[in-house]
Amino acid sequence: FDFSVWEIWGALLHGGRLLIVPQLISRSPEDCYNLLC
Repeated sequence: FDFSVWEIWGALLHGGRLLIVPQLISRSPEDCYNLLC
């Protein structure tokens, strides 16, 4: 495992959320903003 796995689990265990953004949305700043807000 990479250290990033521990970072993800640490955040999830303390109330964080993991959001997997579709590729098309990640290419558009406006769409990315709309997804997060």
